[in-house]
Amino acid sequence: MKKMFGMKAALVLALVGGGIIFASCSNGSDGGENPVVGGEIVARMTTVNSELTFYTNGTVEFKEENAATKSVLARAVTSNAATSSGTYIGNVTKDEADITLSFTSGKRTGSGTAKIAEREDASNISMNIGGENLKLERIQTLVTAWQKTDKTVYFYNDDRAMQVIKTGDNITCHPLVYTGNAGKDGTVQLALLDDNNEYADYKSAAISGSTMTYDGDTYTNIADDRTLATAWRATTKSETGIPFIETMYFYSDGTFMIVMNKKVNDQITNGFAGTYTGDTTKNGQPSVTIAGFPTLSGTIDNDKLTTPNPDLSNPNNEEITYDRID
Repeated sequence: MKKMFGMKAALVLALVGGGIIFASCSNGSDGGENPVVGGEIVARMTTVNSELTFYTNGTVEFKEENAATKSVLARAVTSNAATSSGTYIGNVTKDEADITLSFTSGKRTGSGTAKIAEREDASNISMNIGGENLKLERIQTLVTAWQKTDKTVYFYNDDRAMQVIKTGDNITCHPLVYTGNAGKDGTVQLALLDDNNEYADYKSAAISGSTMTYDGDTYTNIADDRTLATAWRATTKSETGIPFIETMYFYSDGTFMIVMNKKVNDQITNGFAGTYTGDTTKNGQPSVTIAGFPTLSGTIDNDKLTTPNPDLSNPNNEEITYDRID
């Protein structure tokens, strides 16, 4: 992608101002008409004001915020969001899949259809429910988290992981890629998403019960100790014109991670991670300063984050605009 992502992932950012396939969904029932929604998440799609979650028992939950009354300080959806629940048929982890939705309770009732987008489209799902067309984006969800005093490793369902190391007031973040199932006992392979060498040096992490050993350290399984503040997505191009889908996640502990996929085949490429200060949920920020190498400035306005292109050798592509997706 850009030269920015061929550097060591020691960026500081300051803001100023698992695929499970379903062919049916008959298990999500409480014996009556309403399904029992919840459990392990298969996929989650989102916009700034809504959240669509698919579960392993074939149930689906759709939460919608009233955009007219929603505070700009609130992320995606709040406890006041209108909720619809029901069941689904189809493989929500597969591109170009057709999904059937049946909402049995809540704001929306009745059946609808959805289409998982082709990877060429950065948007991930389009729905028609009650004659209304909606478009949402897929975002990562946490699989499991592990901690050792000053180190925490988070595994996500998009084959990414993130290590956060806290030494006093200093925080170092590393984006990683992994193979294997981080949600059960066994061995997963982890590698740094760094200098485009993500497949060159994998290290084993052994998971047994509530313990994980990785890179000479022993970690203990913990509940997720941070929440997602906002998520942003842009389509970008490398110097040679290869298109990428680039997603930036800001977390409640002041850390962030950028993950990248080739647009044509979803191949994992490089990543970035670091720390930030400020409130990414606010529009109309006077400036955004990304202090790293090089130092960038930008703006947050109208649910868009705009920064200069850090690839200084490409003067014809001067800005990158991220759309807020969560």
